[in-house]
Amino acid sequence: LTAGDWLRIAPAAKRQFSAAADCGITFVCIQVKENSLGGFTADDAIVY
Repeated sequence: LTAGDWLRIAPAAKRQFSAAADCGITFVCIQVKENSLGGFTADDAIVY
């Protein structure tokens, strides 16, 4: 992985994140029931 990459980890996968000793790591965890999204619009979220 490189800076700016996005990563999806399916619910059945093991989750463990760590950074190299000489740099930090920032991540966002969004957890929902797998395959639960029936539809979406731009009004469903805050877009930055």
